[in-house]
Amino acid sequence: MAKTRPQARSWSLGELAEVVGGAVRGDPTLTITGVASLAEAQPGELAFYNNPRYRAALASTRACAVLIHEASADLVRGPAALVVADPYLSFARISAVVHPRPQPEAGIDARAVVEPGAQIDPSATVMALCFIAEGARVGPRAVLYPQVFL
Repeated sequence: MAKTRPQARSWSLGELAEVVGGAVRGDPTLTITGVASLAEAQPGELAFYNNPRYRAALASTRACAVLIHEASADLVRGPAALVVADPYLSFARISAVVHPRPQPEAGIDARAVVEPGAQIDPSATVMALCFIAEGARVGPRAVLYPQVFL
């Protein structure tokens, strides 16, 4: 119980542009495997630029693409660019897509107490040390962490 499903996946730059409503400058089929800072990005990763203090890092990044504001898009020389109106919001949205929170497996941990008459949806997760009283209902995809009492 409480195992998580692996989320390993890659996206094309074009797919991520659709997520944030951005425009691709360069190859929209570039494969993106993660996000990172300009300084730490590796090939295959998307980096983020929105501050002139990091212009040197932009020039030397190893990222295959850079998320950047429309007004600064001409600064990108080497990597492809994903041009957006709000880089901060776009980076947050892309980060949530590329690195989603792990989802626990559905089921009821053997160390949980579920009284007769409790209703638990099959897609719900009930972790150890939970107590679900008679008449309680746990809905679809609900996640009850340890020591929840219903």
